[in-house]
Amino acid sequence: MHGSNALRCALGALAISLSIQDVTAQLTWRQIQTTQGPAPRWGHAVTRWGVTFGGRDANQAFRDTWIIRSTGGWQPMPTVQSPSARHGHAMDMSIHDTLMFGGADANGVRNAETWIFRTDWMNVPIGHPFTSSWTQLNPAHAPSPRAGHALAYDHQTSTTVLLFGGRTDAGLSDETWRFDGTDWQLLATSSTPPAREGHQLVPYRHDWLLFGGNDDTSTFDDAWQFDGVDWQQLPGMPVAVTEGAIVMLAFERRRHIFIGGEDGNGNLLSAVHERAPDGTWFAQPIAGSMPDRADATVSEEYVALTSFQKSMTAVVFGGRDAQGNALGDTWRLEPNNESDWEIVGSGCGPGAWSQNDGPNLSLRRVILGGEQTQGAVTRTLGTLTAIGMQLGQAAAPQPCEIAVQSQFVWAGVSDPTFGGFAVNLHIPFAEPLRGLTLSLQAVAVESGAPLGFALSRLGILRIGD
Repeated sequence: MHGSNALRCALGALAISLSIQDVTAQLTWRQIQTTQGPAPRWGHAVTRWGVTFGGRDANQAFRDTWIIRSTGGWQPMPTVQSPSARHGHAMDMSIHDTLMFGGADANGVRNAETWIFRTDWMNVPIGHPFTSSWTQLNPAHAPSPRAGHALAYDHQTSTTVLLFGGRTDAGLSDETWRFDGTDWQLLATSSTPPAREGHQLVPYRHDWLLFGGNDDTSTFDDAWQFDGVDWQQLPGMPVAVTEGAIVMLAFERRRHIFIGGEDGNGNLLSAVHERAPDGTWFAQPIAGSMPDRADATVSEEYVALTSFQKSMTAVVFGGRDAQGNALGDTWRLEPNNESDWEIVGSGCGPGAWSQNDGPNLSLRRVILGGEQTQGAVTRTLGTLTAIGMQLGQAAAPQPCEIAVQSQFVWAGVSDPTFGGFAVNLHIPFAEPLRGLTLSLQAVAVESGAPLGFALSRLGILRIGD
């Protein structure tokens, strides 16, 4: 399969001539008003899907478990038992389970506990009761008691957890530990980030990325990558920051969003930085404002808009302000422009699946700076199939009518494993593409169709944020 001049003119040239800095504010801060929720706190922990535990305020530490649902509301998660109250702990979620390690109580006493949290909330409709439970594990080996460390699952396999750093009873740690679901193992690496606390650790493909943090004298702006064997230093962040919050929005353009924190001069931040695919960072302009804060948490919020559209936003909760007061507000980063994708008109031919209207055409949510999968499925295996595209919205086609008035820009032979083929539609990170409408139509060679080929209905998409 190959791209034509039409595709290059529509998208490719913009990728070369326009840079990341050409994009203005794509996201907006919206405060979420809820009828219930966690008490104000800082030093709590959250999974990427919004399960929140613990934290503290000026007077006490907490031991409650909450989840933020896609409707924008908090829901308590009742449990048969619960870990003791703590803050400065770290946790992350695999496909099914949440692993938590360490933390300190209100008096600063650290622990070395490993806990697993299991729930069936993902399979239960919102508002319906669900079951959940905390279970303490007793691995043969474990890191020493600590707080201010970071851990993250390998999100490709959801079987391995990496833990780095933190403050122990003996001081700051530069240890790297791995948990395989049964036991902890201290890893011997030839290089390592300096000992620290307040840093962030996130998954990246099969690796892990570490950002920021502080030791007893300095705040870091460095970045590191762990490949399962050793650490390698990467280009640093645009600002030294500790006790910030980071999340990878996996259903967007797999972007890492770093929010807030405290800089090297003790100033609290609310700025949002995004890590580009090439590893560089840039300040992400945001419409509206969220008060500055540190020691907050950020999680993903997955919203299914339609069967073809998926939205992934970041939700920030709590933290502390410049005076050290615990915060209890909840904020969401929302796209300014959602993408649209719909199928209209009539096709022509024996068709795919149960439809008799030609090849089936599908496309996921399309955003700036994304690489989306474009699929065309045909009834006839091994047949030549092509997808045409034009700028602007074409009229809905009548039966056996070609609506896309351009060259066909993708072509391939349908794969017998699923009766179709898929190509990548590259959307550059460029402001002029925002809100751009494209029309797509598939054609496939099918002997039983009129004129020897079958046509899909028209796919109309609008590029969003």
